[in-house]
Amino acid sequence: ASFGSERWLAQARVEGTYRFESGATLIPLADFSHARDVMGSFREGANPDDLVGGQTIALSKLQIGAELEIPVGTAQGDLLLRPGLRFVASDASDGAWTLEEDGRIGLRSRGRIDFGIDYRLEDGLLLGFESFYSGLGRKELESYGVGLDLRMEF
Repeated sequence: ASFGSERWLAQARVEGTYRFESGATLIPLADFSHARDVMGSFREGANPDDLVGGQTIALSKLQIGAELEIPVGTAQGDLLLRPGLRFVASDASDGAWTLEEDGRIGLRSRGRIDFGIDYRLEDGLLLGFESFYSGLGRKELESYGVGLDLRMEF
């Protein structure tokens, strides 16, 4: 048996910067991504009645928010604090934006908080910490993560 499938992914992102007199920088952003997979039907086995129907699956996500970059003076190296806040709307459906009451997964929204720290030492060493919590207002969509980064530039 054979069947066809068509997949595509599109993403658009707009980001800007506004520098305050204090040295802090505001970075507003808007990001949209959409993936769609259309799978054709096929026959399973020799029986003509054994038709497996095709399906369409689509995943979309819209994020709107802002991040701050706040430099902090230290005796050695540069410290940068990076708090952020986003509104996230996502949809997983059969290809059409739907509401949850429709019985499908549908359109869901939540808030997200990000926090990062970068500490750059004078010898080219960068220590980084990243964290996020997503699920503000929607406990059932909760996710979180942390990451550590160590880079040496030479």
